[in-house]
Amino acid sequence: MAFTEPKTWTLGTPAVNASDLNTHLRDNLRYLKGLDGVPLIENAIELKDKDGTPVGNVRIKVIDEKVQLRNADDDADVKIAFNSLPTGTGSTEVAIGNHTH
Repeated sequence: MAFTEPKTWTLGTPAVNASDLNTHLRDNLRYLKGLDGVPLIENAIELKDKDGTPVGNVRIKVIDEKVQLRNADDDADVKIAFNSLPTGTGSTEVAIGNHTH
């Protein structure tokens, strides 16, 4: 199911019906929650910096099949830190550095 552009309600619009509510509220909320497939984010996701340091929020976006993590305020690179890394082989393995496959 795709996201439907929400309807703009104006003064004088006929009464809201169940079909409108189902399309513009229920179905769009299901889409955003990922209940009917993976939601597509057309621009970027911004994550709020929760510890109050002056570092700023982090923006995540994909450009030319590369995931970019940038500072939302000054577009600087952001370092990624892991408290622990998975061990073993197969799909749980993590590759660090620049790799081309």
